[in-house]
Amino acid sequence: MSHGQGVTASFGLTCCSAKDDIQSCTARADRALYAAKMAGRNRVVSLPDDAALHEDMQASPALNTVSIG
Repeated sequence: MSHGQGVTASFGLTCCSAKDDIQSCTARADRALYAAKMAGRNRVVSLPDDAALHEDMQASPALNTVSIG
């Protein structure tokens, strides 16, 4: 990284419940990460454990987005 260039980060978060297996929990976190990347740089997106997996995460009422930095 050369001087003057910043570092950006995007995060996808979810909660896993007893009804989840590793695949469903990972898939939900992956969807949240993808939504964070699509929303711009320096974003955190979280989905609760009962969030439906929508193809268009921007349309999901359960989507929580926070800008960082």
